[in-house]
Amino acid sequence: MSNNITDRPELPKVDTQSTLSALDLRSGAGWLASADAAVRDRFLSEIGEGGLCALPFLFEFWALPHQVPPEGDWRSWVIMGGRGAGKTRAGAEWVRHVVEGPKPLDKGVASRVALLGETFDQVRDVMIFGVSGILQCSPPDHLTWIRRTRLDGDDWAGLEVPLAEESESYIVQVWANGAQVREQIVTEPIWLYTAAMKTTDGVSGTYDVQVAQVSASYGPGLFAHLTVR
Repeated sequence: MSNNITDRPELPKVDTQSTLSALDLRSGAGWLASADAAVRDRFLSEIGEGGLCALPFLFEFWALPHQVPPEGDWRSWVIMGGRGAGKTRAGAEWVRHVVEGPKPLDKGVASRVALLGETFDQVRDVMIFGVSGILQCSPPDHLTWIRRTRLDGDDWAGLEVPLAEESESYIVQVWANGAQVREQIVTEPIWLYTAAMKTTDGVSGTYDVQVAQVSASYGPGLFAHLTVR
């Protein structure tokens, strides 16, 4: 037998392209990862700057099949999986969906949610502030808050405290680099700071948001403050 490398049979060529297709995957990210480079480049170029900013927070694009809520009428949803299966992220995204609604300006079906964990620290450090927690998977520019009331706030049975005002109104202010760049009146406890607004305001990076509830009798209340990074 010859040891000359030229006498060895040629190795078969290996197709390094993924065999997965859009029909094999429920997630858009899986389809995009298996597509040709030209398809990926076209997709990323056509969705625009706003789409690129929103894409990390569109969980239906990234979710694996076991992270998608079951269809139909159900009361309990159990995800059985090991470490890294995406259980915390799936739960956080479902909570975000029912609170914020499926679209940026939609109302959710719940305003208060009970988070249950083995300990208080686990709820806080994993489910809320963790790398897959609610705050981490929520868009920084989609702001919501809970209104206050001056009357009957200690005894109420609805999803929200009684308004006790003729109408619901809030002042939203945006501050950047020590200067106020925007003030807006909204009639619901939700506000979306869009990419177009930020461009108009010259805002990039860290900015501050202040929100005050407005009373027809007393005017604006105390401002709540949030720094968005």
